[in-house]
Amino acid sequence: MDDLLDEIDPKELERTRKRMQLAARIADSISAKGWDREQFAEKMKVTPSVVSRWLSGTHHFESDALFDIEVVLGIGIIQLETIQ
Repeated sequence: MDDLLDEIDPKELERTRKRMQLAARIADSISAKGWDREQFAEKMKVTPSVVSRWLSGTHHFESDALFDIEVVLGIGIIQLETIQ
């Protein structure tokens, strides 16, 4: 197992870790609202299969989808800092 992990690009490993965290944050927020995936999909105006892809932890999100998720769930996902 260690040999396999050594072959993985550290940047890709970090990206995967962050995608998994993002998926978990979204899933936790859906649960906190008392919604299931189908209810969330309906509110997002997407199919439940799209929500399943989002929650897989491997999906590459478009920024507009993340912005819409923030609004529907009432959470902050994207933190934009002003550079001075």
